Amino acid sequence: MGNKKINLFGYEFESSTMSEILQEIKTIVKENRKVHLHTVNVDHIVIAQRDCSFDNIIKNADLVVADGMPIVWLSKLKKRGIPERVTGIDLSKELCALSSTTGFKLFFLGAAEGVAAEAKKNMENIYPGVNIVGHYSPTPNEINNESSSLNIVHRINESGANILLVALGAPRQEFWISKYFDELNTNLNIGVGATLDFLANNVKRAPKWMQNSGLEWLFRIIQEPKRMIKRYIIQDFVFFKLAIKEVFQRKYESDKL
Repeated sequence: MGNKKINLFGYEFESSTMSEILQEIKTIVKENRKVHLHTVNVDHIVIAQRDCSFDNIIKNADLVVADGMPIVWLSKLKKRGIPERVTGIDLSKELCALSSTTGFKLFFLGAAEGVAAEAKKNMENIYPGVNIVGHYSPTPNEINNESSSLNIVHRINESGANILLVALGAPRQEFWISKYFDELNTNLNIGVGATLDFLANNVKRAPKWMQNSGLEWLFRIIQEPKRMIKRYIIQDFVFFKLAIKEVFQRKYESDKL
């Protein structure tokens, strides 16, 4: 899978299906490797424009997948585009299904108090045999404090988890994974944003047709207008400028060949 990559916005995205990503994850755990998988959406690309540290984290991630239909659409302008979107929510569900058949151990970190526990309970009902070996909802002070964070790392390592899902929101979750990556014993480390809220049924997901047509952002605006209008309409408008620049850059490179 390593040679199936496509460069967009300066990042090496995996040009792979969900099935291929899951197969790679099986290999990672089997070989006891340690990787940071980054699910990049439009918001992440915008944040990275103003935060070079976050930009470097994306560039240094072991696996980068497209969590956003605009990224997938833009990739189609190349000879081999990204075949499908791999969202943090869908990947987390697939990992729970995978755990139920392989015994892989998952740890849920983040979200508000009680949310991770509810997400665990729901996943155990949907995927009998899923092996969620721990969960913890830290306070912002704990995440920002090194001693407290090392205690959390110890808790995760003691659980024997292979897969760590960190739901602290971007870019905080990616910074935390990057900072404690060497101390963590987990094979797969992923920042999954609001995923635990979705798994706990605290937040309703858009209908499938809206997800497939790239309108999930509209559904989220309807749910949380104050917070999401700022994110999707104001902040992420920058993405369209970047996309236009990317298109013209690719055209210029093609014309030169």
